[in-house]
Amino acid sequence: MRVKFRPTSFQPGFGLLFDIDGVLGRGANVFPQAQEAFKLLCDPDGTELRVPVAFVTNACGNTLSKVERLSRWFNVEIDPEQLIQAPSPLTVFKEYHKKRVLVIGQENVLEIAHELGFLNAVCLDDVRAAYPLLDMVDHANRRRMLVIAVFFHLAIILLGEPTRWESNLQLLIDLLMTNGKPDHVPTDPPEEHIPVIACNMDLVYMDQAALPRFGHGAFLACLQALYRQFTGRKLQYTSLLGKPSEITFRFAEHTLALMAKRMGYKRTIDRLYFFGLLNYHVFLIFNPKHYGRFVESAEIFSLLWFDTLHLHLFFLPCPNSSDNPDVDILGSNLYNNFLRRFRHFSGGDKFGNDEHVQRVSVSQSRTMPPQADLLPQTARGIDGELLGLKLLISLKDCFSEMRSLSGVSSPDCDARQQELLNQSSH
Repeated sequence: MRVKFRPTSFQPGFGLLFDIDGVLGRGANVFPQAQEAFKLLCDPDGTELRVPVAFVTNACGNTLSKVERLSRWFNVEIDPEQLIQAPSPLTVFKEYHKKRVLVIGQENVLEIAHELGFLNAVCLDDVRAAYPLLDMVDHANRRRMLVIAVFFHLAIILLGEPTRWESNLQLLIDLLMTNGKPDHVPTDPPEEHIPVIACNMDLVYMDQAALPRFGHGAFLACLQALYRQFTGRKLQYTSLLGKPSEITFRFAEHTLALMAKRMGYKRTIDRLYFFGLLNYHVFLIFNPKHYGRFVESAEIFSLLWFDTLHLHLFFLPCPNSSDNPDVDILGSNLYNNFLRRFRHFSGGDKFGNDEHVQRVSVSQSRTMPPQADLLPQTARGIDGELLGLKLLISLKDCFSEMRSLSGVSSPDCDARQQELLNQSSH
């Protein structure tokens, strides 16, 4: 890690996770409020972070360009390890790093795979070259001679939606139905198909068009539907990465713990704060039984509990909301539930072990593989701090701890916090 941190007598027991688009900025432009907030996380001269911070996004692209943009936004050197994209947890999937993997996506997929640690990656063009008769969507292939190649023991990694869906879907179905031997006609579909790891489950994303565009989640839905139609069986994912999967949040905790360790802090991270985007109308209801149809149509999240007051929080999506606003809410909530169950099975031992992780009732596709080399899990909870058009849940809970970091007196910090809230709410 290139960032140089100076250890202080203060030992923060928390780490901060930020979504980027819509929270810290939009496109190439940073929000002024985000710049002001980040000054509170830096030392007095504003050049070094004094709190473990990481950025979590479901994107998949050039890491260095995104890191340079973040560094420019906040005038602080951000390390590439602090940027967690959808495929980033694959760096600890060591069992696949020496195996042959087929990587699906758009630009520079082999370069991305190499950066993630994969030593024997191939792309779909390699499959087309080896089996040209499979891709009859491409008419040029009909004039080529069949070349036999072996893709035994293959694993498929779906980084993002490809450009030519029809061709990619055809070849993926061929490989799944034949266990990586597409020149053999199977008598029956395999009981267990070759491993499939999918990154980024977002159904849509926002671009310049008025309506959302199909995202990687839409491509996955097509692949699942075709596999079931051909085989009568459900496509089984080995791992699902990206928000809201627990794998991404566990990797984010590992990243924050690694940062804290390199900053010289000895105190473990007890709590995580995730700052995401909320594009929902928010309603507080005392007795939901009196609002039958409204409650049935609402999306109910238990991220914020008001049990003692018998209050219930309901979120209705705004008509013009952005991409996938629920992934931040749902992801924080899922990981909070994971941490609760983890502590229960570990008998209150916050460090726990692999046996405790396996006993937590989470789908295998959303848990880290046992071979993953991670720092111990120490967080006892995660708070989702949601910023949006209709509601801002602020940095309130961690401002009190940050006062001692920023050197700002309590009244001044309270006033600055209120100013930020007023600006952000507009």
